[in-house]
Amino acid sequence: MAEVLRVVRQQVAARADVIKMYASTGSDQDVTGFQTFTFDEIKAAADAAHGFGRKLAVHSYGPDGARDAVRAGADSIEHATDMDDQTIAEMARRGTFYVPTIDHNRYYVEHRQEFGYGEDVAAHLNDYIERNLETARRAHKAGVRFAMGSDAVFTGFGQNTRELEWFIKAGMTRAGADRCYHQWRCAAWIGEEPGSCCGRVLCGYCRGGG
Repeated sequence: MAEVLRVVRQQVAARADVIKMYASTGSDQDVTGFQTFTFDEIKAAADAAHGFGRKLAVHSYGPDGARDAVRAGADSIEHATDMDDQTIAEMARRGTFYVPTIDHNRYYVEHRQEFGYGEDVAAHLNDYIERNLETARRAHKAGVRFAMGSDAVFTGFGQNTRELEWFIKAGMTRAGADRCYHQWRCAAWIGEEPGSCCGRVLCGYCRGGG
């Protein structure tokens, strides 16, 4: 617990606006999703982050880390698949954002030869994509708030908005999917007024100053 708090304070001191916590295994070709932090540890991180006026984003490929992260007060859940109905309902009740990042695994599959992945890895990734999409469908139907994140890697940059196509497959209208990308949703996620921090690329522009 002390180590969790130390790292949160360290990130705040480094001027991070959002703290990210890896509450499960899963990345790249690994889609296991085994929980890596306890509920108490995630809650300690959430409470500390919020105490400093920061947000906590929790990475969880599997449902267990996501369940505890939602209960602990995380501001967003990244990637999570196979979440149960109770967790999804709690996300809707609390206003927890869901950032499913479905498309990045499509990218891994399509570029598997570049990564040296065999057909067995592609099969695991495709299975995860289907479960990820089904979880997104259920979350959308339950009224969970979505935000778009691409988890883009390497040459995936520039394909980021393909994630919105999956949102439409999950049941959103095109306008609804667009709102998950545009600046008002971005601002809502990090607790700022639209236009104050998102959607600007200007020479010399930084948060807190023009």
